Amino acid sequence: RIAVLKKHWLEPWGQIKSVWRPSSMPTPKVLSIQRVRALLRELDVLPDDEFFDFWEAHGKAIVECAQMSTTVTDPVQGKERHALALECLCAVSVQLMSAAAMWNDVPCHEVLLHACQLTDPSDQEARENALNALINLSLDSIVAVAMWRHGVCHRAIRDACMEELMPCSVDALWCLRHMLAPAKQGDCVAEFWSDGTFRQAVVTHAASGGEGPIHVQARQEALRCLGYVALREQDVWWDADSRRAILDASKVRVPSCHCVAEWALYALQQLTMHPFDELMWDDLDCRRCLVDAANFDGWQTSKPLGDSLCALRNLATRPRISAEMVLEAGVLQSVTKASQCEDEKVQRIAIELLNQLASVTNASIVWATTATILSPLLNFDVPYFEDVLALLSILARDPFVAADMLAKFPTIPALADEAATLAEDVHGEVRKCGIALRLALSQSRSAPDSDGPDLSIAELPPDLVSGKLRQQQRVAAIEEWVLKVEALISLNQRTVNTEITATTSEYNDRVSTAIQDHQDRVNESVDVLKQQMDDAATTKGARMLKITEVSKKLDQQRAELGEAKESLEEARTLLAVFSESTAQSKRKATDAPEPTTPTSKRSRPDVMTPPHSAGKPERPEFHFCPITHEVMVDPVMAADGVSYERASITEWLSKRNTSPMHGSELSCVTVFTNQVLKQLIAEWVD
Repeated sequence: RIAVLKKHWLEPWGQIKSVWRPSSMPTPKVLSIQRVRALLRELDVLPDDEFFDFWEAHGKAIVECAQMSTTVTDPVQGKERHALALECLCAVSVQLMSAAAMWNDVPCHEVLLHACQLTDPSDQEARENALNALINLSLDSIVAVAMWRHGVCHRAIRDACMEELMPCSVDALWCLRHMLAPAKQGDCVAEFWSDGTFRQAVVTHAASGGEGPIHVQARQEALRCLGYVALREQDVWWDADSRRAILDASKVRVPSCHCVAEWALYALQQLTMHPFDELMWDDLDCRRCLVDAANFDGWQTSKPLGDSLCALRNLATRPRISAEMVLEAGVLQSVTKASQCEDEKVQRIAIELLNQLASVTNASIVWATTATILSPLLNFDVPYFEDVLALLSILARDPFVAADMLAKFPTIPALADEAATLAEDVHGEVRKCGIALRLALSQSRSAPDSDGPDLSIAELPPDLVSGKLRQQQRVAAIEEWVLKVEALISLNQRTVNTEITATTSEYNDRVSTAIQDHQDRVNESVDVLKQQMDDAATTKGARMLKITEVSKKLDQQRAELGEAKESLEEARTLLAVFSESTAQSKRKATDAPEPTTPTSKRSRPDVMTPPHSAGKPERPEFHFCPITHEVMVDPVMAADGVSYERASITEWLSKRNTSPMHGSELSCVTVFTNQVLKQLIAEWVD
């Protein structure tokens, strides 16, 4: 139980406590600046195999120093100690084992990521140290993928790449290049290329000019990133900005910027392995970049020459491109220069390119250009001797080239015989033997009638080789031997043709099956897409119907609102008319004669005044209707401004159009409920 408690509670709590410190807990003692500098001096003389032990002993204290440096009273000392602590972490991360341990330590990589996001100019040194530490951590393939998956790390590197050109952006590009390296790619390349903002920031750095050290380094790292992406993403060529950045960089010939052109040519070489190689060759700008780079003599290393030749070799696999390359003088010149390079890898690529270019139709052109460079290569000590021998075999199919070849290199037949054990293609060896015999026959016919030269060809009969036969006998024997060899070649050719036919038939069957399967999958995908489109159309129709209903309701509410507005305008008009008539009635009241009917309550002795109970106040006079002289129940106001009982004034106005009180003519016969008077009458009763 104690072991389980320590594993599931005490150890996780110790990790959390190292990152989160409540304000109530005492602040731990932080390493001093002098102590951190002493640790840095110790790291300078420490062997690489002891870095991990150093991390185990001092790593926690250094991380805590970087965490707590911001709490120092003096901000200058705090920033200095923070930068020194991060420099110490950067130095420890050089060793791969300690780098993996540092990334697995949560407080450590959180300190590094926090420092990578600092934007204050005074924190520039700390940020550079943190980015350099991340560069060292990304050298480990597992850590590199984990860093890419870490959202904060991914965002910090992207933000640094998007900044203006500065050391931090160069470090971020360097770290990104480690993540995109071919051995560590995973899904990083696809995710990087799908992030348009991130991609555009790298392309912008790749297209930037300038010959300063920081400009050159940033451009180099950006082009290396594009080269690693081009290994898997063919969209690097289809994107106009990235294509233009790579082609422009491959034209750079300034000595201090050769590294820029080197990685641009590497990116082009990676792009030639995609199926759009014919488009790259047809692009005159791209073709000129590759040919010029292969013929440039000022490269400081052999890598640019090797990448350009490798790109041309990949393009030459197409027959049309191969035929056009032979007519391109710069290509054969570049092969001649590459054969004189001290790098054996470049020489091998040049010979492989010649094998791609060599054929019966252009053998004479290739031989005329490369004859002088092949003689030193006819040596068994050359690692690529078999490739040279295969090239000579292809060129010797042309009889004129074969005759010139035997005249310049008399040891070719003997080399073919000695290399027979190295070759597995019997047909090729028999073909070489036939070429040598034809060449010997042509020499015998052109020689005078004598013993003739001694031919060192092991395949001929001994008496022919020893020179004991006369000229005519030698010619007859050679012709007979040539016929035998040609018969053997014909038999072997028929066998090869039969195998080719069977292989072609099998391949056609496989291709047909694959095409049919692909067509079935495409049809299924089309059916699913049609069903989705039908469902979308049905859903769209229902939504349109609902929208139509809502529109109708909205139009109806708008119509009702219009009617309400019209009613309001009419009420406002009536109110204005009523106000005007009230004013006119008041003006005429002073001049109007006393009405004859009906008389007021005080002038009619026959109408009894409503009795009043003892102890009750007398009812106000405005509670009584001027026409009926009774308490009004439903008082309304007429156009003369006087309140009447609704029934009495309605009956009055149905017979005449004058005011009952003033006798003047009314402007309108409409009456309005007097809510105020009605409320006063009710309150008086209560």
